[in-house]
Amino acid sequence: MAGEGLVITQEGGKWIVRGRIDTVNAGKFESKLGQIVKDGQTSVVLNMDQVEFLSSTGIRVILKYYKLLKGSNGKLRIEEPSECVVNVLGMAVLDEILVR
Repeated sequence: MAGEGLVITQEGGKWIVRGRIDTVNAGKFESKLGQIVKDGQTSVVLNMDQVEFLSSTGIRVILKYYKLLKGSNGKLRIEEPSECVVNVLGMAVLDEILVR
């Protein structure tokens, strides 16, 4: 996985996120979430147990779609966050809102 960048695939009703969400590929992450929402999905579950790095840019993207979906009675949540994701969201005091 190291050096692979970012891969997002759908498995069942969940979106599996693998790799790094940093300034280099946060745009790809944002585009994918935007397409998911545009396609009409109102409940987005992100499995992030294979995320190696999450930057503040990645947090901004997650919050953007969390707020957008919440505003239209939808939801975005993170399942099985990696240790990195738990640490970063915990430092930003977002773990209680996003992780289930």
